Amino acid sequence: MMGSIPTRTPTNGRPLTLALSPSEGAREVHARPHPGPLPQERENRRKTWRSWFVANRWSLLAGHACGWALASEYSSGLIVVGLFLWLVSERRSPNRRVPSGELQQADSEIGAPTWWQRLLPSCVTAIPPLLLIPAYSWACFGNPFILPYSLQASFPAMQEGVYAIKWPNPETAFNLLFTPARGLFFWTPFFVMAGVGYWQLIQKSRGLFWLTYLVPLLHIIVISGRTWDWPAGPAWGPRLLSPMIPLLALPCAYGLKRFPWMGLPLAVYSILLTTLATLTDACPSYPTHPNPLLDLNIPLFLKGELSPNLGMALGLPPYASVALFYAILIGGIWWLWRRLPEEVNH
Repeated sequence: MMGSIPTRTPTNGRPLTLALSPSEGAREVHARPHPGPLPQERENRRKTWRSWFVANRWSLLAGHACGWALASEYSSGLIVVGLFLWLVSERRSPNRRVPSGELQQADSEIGAPTWWQRLLPSCVTAIPPLLLIPAYSWACFGNPFILPYSLQASFPAMQEGVYAIKWPNPETAFNLLFTPARGLFFWTPFFVMAGVGYWQLIQKSRGLFWLTYLVPLLHIIVISGRTWDWPAGPAWGPRLLSPMIPLLALPCAYGLKRFPWMGLPLAVYSILLTTLATLTDACPSYPTHPNPLLDLNIPLFLKGELSPNLGMALGLPPYASVALFYAILIGGIWWLWRRLPEEVNH
């Protein structure tokens, strides 16, 4: 550690260090070369750090994203814990796809990581966004170790259970999954493709199967215990189930690959429903609108009463502003698709 500290260099170009002369027992100044790291050692150290960063880049990114998710939506805690447990239990399979290029070189240089070496990068990068939680509580209430939900005076139900979450309730789970008010599969039926994709995924990786199947299932079971205000206020779809949606992406992709004739129409229909809600009103209240699609979104669209957007701010009519947005969107997708490598397109 001392060798890494720069010292003052005299006019002769050699650093001065203090040493105790054992023969005289007095403190003397000896001029000798500083035993700092050689250029080659510094280069090797730099390569080691670079290899570590390259090998752990996805863990670093995932941990940072999990920190932001938890700081913005406390119900994502189950998903974050599930991801971290999977990261700890992950083992490198003999059938693991061999990385190429820089990542392969990094793997060979640092070797197979242990469980704590896989977990540490994610934990470190999750800390900065997570610090926003105690910082907010400290700034607003003078105590960094409390959550604002524990101070809710207007909603006494928040004081019951774990912030209004009690025992699982099948009726609430059904409402969050299938009803027109907030149903996940009602508003995004494409997610039923996950049921098909799980069979394909378990044959590829049992670890990923349990991560993408068991964690969302536990999330639904736990959140169903929040019978009070299960719609989660004015919102579009099941807001409290939104943290688990990224885990459905992989099984849905396998399901789409297996049955594209079923997955593509469901994807298009889901996108249209989402677009319609976004263009009109994505925050319907409950029970004022038990079926927002029929009694709110479609009537507003037919009347041309759309949510404010940039095109309307520039003076375009409502429908023209939407057409301009989709022209730019579709043109951008087409432009990017044409520039993908040929092997990616196939």
